[in-house]
Amino acid sequence: MTLRNGGLPIAKRSPTPPELGASSQAAKRRPLHRDRVVQAAIAILDAEGPDALTFRRLAAELDVGVATLYWHVDSKEALLQLALDDVLGAMPSGFDADRPKAWEEPLRDGFVALRRVLRAHPWAAALAMASIERGPSLLRHWDRAATLLLDAGFDPRETFFGLSAIFTFVVGTGMQDAMWHSYGVDDDGPRASAIFAALDPAVHPSLPRLTPVIASHEEDQRFLAGLDLLIAGLRTRAPTRRGRRRRR
Repeated sequence: MTLRNGGLPIAKRSPTPPELGASSQAAKRRPLHRDRVVQAAIAILDAEGPDALTFRRLAAELDVGVATLYWHVDSKEALLQLALDDVLGAMPSGFDADRPKAWEEPLRDGFVALRRVLRAHPWAAALAMASIERGPSLLRHWDRAATLLLDAGFDPRETFFGLSAIFTFVVGTGMQDAMWHSYGVDDDGPRASAIFAALDPAVHPSLPRLTPVIASHEEDQRFLAGLDLLIAGLRTRAPTRRGRRRRR
């Protein structure tokens, strides 16, 4: 403490507050924003699945308080939707209705790209299947795929049911991939082959004949074959006259 000329004490100036000091931990932290929260959540989801994602775990990863996260995201459910929309938004364009190609090729390319995203993020398929809100990215992919079919001359009913069948196949395959191969689970193909091979032909005359295919096929081969069969079925319903004017 020091004294003024008049004898009144004056306090010494306090040092710079820790939160404002150049060497403080707070100053070294990266600024927190919603995108950083979402990216950290995706990293946890990819590594350990949805059950591992809690606000306490996420706050620890970001080195912030749990309450701080609620400034950016209202709930875990909202965070999951943001994470889903982010990974689907990073998907290559696919479903590119602007390319001068027949509808089959961009439609196939889009669904192949979607499956690739679902394999990279195994948690996303089940969330996409259960999501009611869909989100901007999934709705954009749906809209571009619908544009391909509508502009090719399919009516709205065929467009909706056709796309529903293919989306369900692709997302369902993603769920199966996640269940079999995510988070340390090994491929169960050899066990399935053994079960089919051991069936009594008198009871199951046809299933044992599938054993060579089950034993030798690869997952990508199975997926592409199924996708091509669905598109081939849709092709049988394609209008015989093409070249309808694009809708404005």
